[in-house]
Amino acid sequence: MCAPTYEKLLPDGSKLQRQMEAEEKNNQIQITHQKTKLELEQKLKDGTRNACLSVILLISAWSLMMPHMQARRDTLQCDSFCLGSMNSARSMLTLVGSAFMGRLSDSQSIKFSMFGTGNRNGNGNGRMLCLYIGTLATFLGFAISASTFSIQGMWLGMIPGSLLQHNYNVFKAMLADYHEEISQFNKSVEGEKNSINKSDAQSSTSTNDENENENENENGNESDKDASSSERAGSVGKLGMSVGIAFMLGPLVGATIVKSYRGAVMFAMVLTSLSTIFIAKMPHIEKSSVEEEKQMNSNSAQDTNNENRSIWSTLGSAIDVKSARSPSAIFLITIRVSMALAFHIFNTIWTVSLKKRFDFGPSDHGKFMSFVGFVFAFSQGFAAKRMLAPLSRKGRVRLLQACCVALGVGRVVAYQVDSLAIVYVMFGLIVTALGVVNTVLTADTCLIATSAEIGGLFGVLEAAQSGAGMVGPLIGGALAKIHPVTAPLAAVVFLYIVVFFLVAFGYEKLLYRQHNEKDETSEESGKASSEIKKEM
Repeated sequence: MCAPTYEKLLPDGSKLQRQMEAEEKNNQIQITHQKTKLELEQKLKDGTRNACLSVILLISAWSLMMPHMQARRDTLQCDSFCLGSMNSARSMLTLVGSAFMGRLSDSQSIKFSMFGTGNRNGNGNGRMLCLYIGTLATFLGFAISASTFSIQGMWLGMIPGSLLQHNYNVFKAMLADYHEEISQFNKSVEGEKNSINKSDAQSSTSTNDENENENENENGNESDKDASSSERAGSVGKLGMSVGIAFMLGPLVGATIVKSYRGAVMFAMVLTSLSTIFIAKMPHIEKSSVEEEKQMNSNSAQDTNNENRSIWSTLGSAIDVKSARSPSAIFLITIRVSMALAFHIFNTIWTVSLKKRFDFGPSDHGKFMSFVGFVFAFSQGFAAKRMLAPLSRKGRVRLLQACCVALGVGRVVAYQVDSLAIVYVMFGLIVTALGVVNTVLTADTCLIATSAEIGGLFGVLEAAQSGAGMVGPLIGGALAKIHPVTAPLAAVVFLYIVVFFLVAFGYEKLLYRQHNEKDETSEESGKASSEIKKEM
């Protein structure tokens, strides 16, 4: 004879009271979860807005000097060799600085809290520190340029910003942190719901209902992943739109309002200072208790080891990013480098072609760059998210392939035609495709690295593209000696074909499937931690 359960021994009134208490408790939990989710979403909105405003001010400060730079170089007799040497040095400094600053932004060392960049828990915030360093370096470079009138002063003014100002990549890492915070919260809530459903299923012994709930959860998780990826793309797109707006407004203000190089530098210093205000308003990241404990243990061990190590070994470990050695990261680096090489090879013949076909002058170049900036802002701020929202992950892969075709064919057509209107149309297509590709690649980069390494991974990607910026013009020049048109264009088309097949056969396998496996592992650990909390 089976023993009666505890519920059957209770009076009807007590049983009803327990049910009412349980329902009230569940309602309170749901209200708390909803309030926390709204707070996290508001934090994401505030962080995205402040990051975009800071980027607009910072890049506008640099781009408004562009109309006066050529006159400054001509006055100082900086010839093509001088300019080429400065561009190569800038690429080298960017290569080194982007990798180091990106890795530094991942650090949560307690030592950083002394600079006023700590979070509420007392830990340092490497991302905030790097943002302040980048702004200070930009201001210092402008101050050197304003106080000197020599080629040496131009070199010295270039160094601080090229080496230390990588705020755009750091902002991308911070937006990834905000999205990860929301994702972790949703997983914890989902884990609690699953545990409650399992306990209810065990009490009712309805295995069919349990299987149906599991299938519904799997379908819901898949749609949540697609929605999360679309939201990440939207945030990255808004940040990219800020870059386009800055490149559109900066040269316009520099050519119409500011009348001298010195006036442009002073105006740039004011804009740089204003960008710091929005950096200070960036919301802090609050890590989960399990992740925070791991980070604190890692930081304390790292700080202890660094006391007994030389500065060179410490710097070497700082730029060591484990996630950058994964197959997914190498795959993305290959795509980024291939596209950067295609861009720089094409640029070696594009400017000369515009001058030869349409007699382009400074005013024409300014209008053309403003058009490119406007389309780039539109593609990343509006088109990309709306194109990606209804697509599944396979659909995104097909969209990337279509963009590769548009980039390759568009450049060939734009180079061959004799109609300026068609050139504008083709470049509108090219820049739109480029904006969509950048948005997707940046959003999906967040899938292959944890919050502790995402900044370093963005830095490695930027360093790889800077390396392509050093090699690409040399390759373009060498190919132009073989044939001034056919050889460079053929190389550009070949590189986009390589990217097309890489996306077709490797993107879904190396990025999305690996991310699904990581999600399953993190969900299991999240369930285990929630069960431990309940037992405690």
